[in-house]
Amino acid sequence: MKRSRLSAGGLSLGVVALALLGGGALPSEEVPPEGIVIGRMPIEGLEGMEAIAVYRELPGGAESGWHEMEAGSEVVYIQEGSVVLEVRDQDALTVEAGQTFTTVAGQVHNVKNASAEEVVKAVAFYIGKEGGTGADVLVMVE
Repeated sequence: MKRSRLSAGGLSLGVVALALLGGGALPSEEVPPEGIVIGRMPIEGLEGMEAIAVYRELPGGAESGWHEMEAGSEVVYIQEGSVVLEVRDQDALTVEAGQTFTTVAGQVHNVKNASAEEVVKAVAFYIGKEGGTGADVLVMVE
């Protein structure tokens, strides 16, 4: 099967395309903590790397735990609910449905569900090794 390729310069367009395509086909089964990969796209000029879209849910009152990206950036689109993004040495930021946030490699952060009851549904986009899960680019920290 032929796979389209994404150039590093066209990454943001590809992220939007993955979000729009993935938005109508999100999983209906129970979502594991590491999420479910819903899209992949090779990146031209970065051999062996691809953009990975991962559908995630964060239960009411839950948080991701403090972590950082091993390499590259992440873009997270909040589909339903709202989260509080805590970035070390910065003010917390509330991100609501329809909004996105980004983090970069080495930026230690935590994502908290802003509601005690409501489940947050989100799509996270990463740059990682082909065949990766998205979870393999995260490093938990204390």
